[in-house]
Amino acid sequence: MAILFNAELKAQTCNSGTTNIPPYGTVTVNGVKITSTSTGHVSQYPWAWTGSCASVSAGGLLLGQLPGGIDSPDPAPFNVKLNFDKPVNDIVILITGGGSGYFQSAYENFVFNANNGTISISSSINCGSYISGNTIYSRNNGGGIFRIRSTQAYSQLTISGKGGLAGSIVGICSASVVPDCPVATLKPSVKNISNSCPSTTVNLNEAHTGSIPSGSVLRWFTNSTHSGTALTSSQVLNAGAGTYYAFYYESTNNCYSSPSDAVTVSINTCPPAGQADLTVGIQANPVSITLGGTSNLIYTFANIGQSSTNGSNITCFISKPTKGTLEINNLNQPDWTISEISTGYFISSNRVISPGVNNTMVVNATYKHSAVIGPVSIDLTATVINGSGGEINDANNTGSALIKIN
Repeated sequence: MAILFNAELKAQTCNSGTTNIPPYGTVTVNGVKITSTSTGHVSQYPWAWTGSCASVSAGGLLLGQLPGGIDSPDPAPFNVKLNFDKPVNDIVILITGGGSGYFQSAYENFVFNANNGTISISSSINCGSYISGNTIYSRNNGGGIFRIRSTQAYSQLTISGKGGLAGSIVGICSASVVPDCPVATLKPSVKNISNSCPSTTVNLNEAHTGSIPSGSVLRWFTNSTHSGTALTSSQVLNAGAGTYYAFYYESTNNCYSSPSDAVTVSINTCPPAGQADLTVGIQANPVSITLGGTSNLIYTFANIGQSSTNGSNITCFISKPTKGTLEINNLNQPDWTISEISTGYFISSNRVISPGVNNTMVVNATYKHSAVIGPVSIDLTATVINGSGGEINDANNTGSALIKIN
């Protein structure tokens, strides 16, 4: 059933002007690349045209012109394919200069089809035209402004018809050419991550710090253009060292968000299976003191390996600072022994430390040196001696802390 649009509905205008598409070629509008191909009676009209209810800038498509524009019943068929590199919808088409004559060919028709969904056409500004389904009919210098909507976003729009007479001039409203993707302007928030032993890989999804939009999924690539194939679920859950990018993917419209910042995955060396692995950390309280003040130091041994220490000697060396003096006043565990040399203290024990268990020593340190003039930072270090308790990995044996003297 034909529907005649004689009255304005909700205003449909095009204040941005038209993007004029060549019969063959590529133009980019609002970040969307449009590639056009055509067959039949298609050319480019070199001048601007102001019609009764639509105006097209110079360079519009001239569709369906008979040779010489004579009044004839003969058709002048045309076919134009517009390929968009991003899904679009609600493209607004301007048609002007529709046929004027007495033959049936005076009614020029424009049939719209998309590669996705079903097309419907609406208009609030038109004259000498009517719409029937996915087709616009126009005559008597008619035309108008028409919205081409599909039930799904499309990446190809075909305009075809039988033409006639002098043809019609067609342009696309520039403002209507925008990506139809609910996640197109979003950017996943991320952080860098590393593994926790004994695992030697990471779950990339733990690097994502935002919320996945409804109707979308998180996809990972090793490039910032989502080219190639997304990482598989197994690759995401067991990622190695490298650089990765996250995207939100919206399957309904087959589109992606902007890329996340680069995610750097670093993989720490883990001790061999079945081995102990000792680390030492230092906490200073307070971290800022005045000259002659006291800071309480807590030295913590932790076994992050997969087996207990073997009962052999565990030894830690606590270095003396180059400025000020460090005095160990007490050691709170009787099965640890302490010995002093000129550069520091050795603290040792034959205690067995199980995996995941911390053994804590509390040491009071007093800085007494009149030559220390603040502000200055005192660098304190402690190191687990290689091979302590049967461990093999010595890459993580040193801990440090800074105390500021004001």
